[in-house]
Amino acid sequence: MSSVKTKVSEAGCYIQLRMAVTGWLGFTLLLVLIYLGYQRYSQLDTWKWREPVARWMVFDRWVVWPDIMPAGVSQVAGGNHGVKRMDTDGDKFDEWVVIYEYDLTRQRSPIAVAIYDNDRGNPPILFPYRLRLPDRDYASEIGWANTTVDMGDYVKGDTTGRPEILVHGAGPPEEFALFRYEPSRKAPEWTDPRDYPPVYRCIGYFRGDAIKLPDENNRVIITHRLYDRSQLARKELYEYDAARDTYLDAEEKALLPYREAWIDFAFREPEDVAVSEYPEKVVLAYYNRMPNGDFLPLMSTTARERVKLAAQTQNIHAYGLPVMPGRIDRILVQTLAYTPQAENIPYVDVNGNTYFGAIVHVEFLYTLKNDPKQQKRMHSVNWFVIQEKGNWRLDHVEP
Repeated sequence: MSSVKTKVSEAGCYIQLRMAVTGWLGFTLLLVLIYLGYQRYSQLDTWKWREPVARWMVFDRWVVWPDIMPAGVSQVAGGNHGVKRMDTDGDKFDEWVVIYEYDLTRQRSPIAVAIYDNDRGNPPILFPYRLRLPDRDYASEIGWANTTVDMGDYVKGDTTGRPEILVHGAGPPEEFALFRYEPSRKAPEWTDPRDYPPVYRCIGYFRGDAIKLPDENNRVIITHRLYDRSQLARKELYEYDAARDTYLDAEEKALLPYREAWIDFAFREPEDVAVSEYPEKVVLAYYNRMPNGDFLPLMSTTARERVKLAAQTQNIHAYGLPVMPGRIDRILVQTLAYTPQAENIPYVDVNGNTYFGAIVHVEFLYTLKNDPKQQKRMHSVNWFVIQEKGNWRLDHVEP
C-alpha cells in the first residue's frame, strides 16, 4: 500500500510542478504582450533601456547606427531612422539600407537614404553610399517610417540587366526616386572606398500630387492638382531615354522636358458628370470622350438634332471641332476657363424656349488618325452649356 501512495504522491507533485511552470510561462507571456501593446499605442521609447543592455551583453562590440550617421541626424539613439537589409549591388550579400531624417523639426523633416556596405578591408570597413538626388534634394518629408525602399524591374527593357532601387514617399506630395547601381563607379578593391561619382546613380526623380510608375513603355505620368472647384489637375507625361538609361537631362539635375501635358480630372470622371454643379466638368468630359465616340449623351436635345444634320452636311462647328469626329485620334485639353457665379445667363432657342446656362472656354490639342507623325494641332471653342432637366448639356458654340 505504501508503494502505491508514493507513486500517487510523485505523480501529484509532477502535475503541480507542470501547472506551476505552465502558469509562470503563461503569466510571463501575458506581461510581454501587455508591455508590447502599451509600447505600441503609447509610443513609449524604450531604446534608452534596451540599448545599454544590448551593449553590455555583447561587450560593446555592437555597431549602433546613430554612432556612424552624419552629424546632426539624430540626438537620440534609435530614433529618426530605420534599417532594411537588401542586396542592392547583386553580390549575394544583404547591405544595410538606412532611411533617416536630418535637419530635424517638430513637423516635417527631410529624409535621405544611405546604403552601408562592408566591401573593403579585413576586418571590413562599413562605408555609406548615399542615394543622392539632383541638387542634393531630399527623398521625402513624411517620416522615415512612411518612406519605403524596394528593388524591382521598374524600367522595362533596359540594357543594363540590373534592377532599379525605388525610394517612395507616399506624400503629400508623392515622391518617387529611381536609382541604378553602377559597378564601374566603385573604387577598386585595393583602394579606400569612395562615393564620387555616386555609386548608386539617380536615373529619375518625380514629385507631384500623384505619380504612376513606369508603364510597359516606361512612361511616367505626374499629376499636379489645380485645387479649383472642379477638382481638376494638370498631368505631365515623361519618357525614358533608353540610350542614356535615364529620365534626367545631360547634367542629371532635372527631368527631361515632358513629352506632353494636359488638363484632366484629378480623380477620374464623375459617375454621372451631367448632374455636377459645375458646367466645365461636362465640357471636359465631352472632349475626353470624343475619341471613343461616347460624347452625344452630354449634348442638349437641340444640339443632338444639329449633329444629325451635321453628319450629312459635314458641319464641324456643331461638334465644337476643327474636323469631323471620326478623324480625331486624341484630344489633350490645355485650357478650361469659366466665370464662377456667372452660370445663369439667359438663352432663348429657335423654338422660344428659355434656358439658363454658362459659357465655358476650352482650348485643346488634337491629333488625326492615320497621321504617322502624330502632329498636334491647337483649336479653341466657347461652348454655351445649358441646364436641361437638371443636367448640364453642351448646347451650341458661341461666335
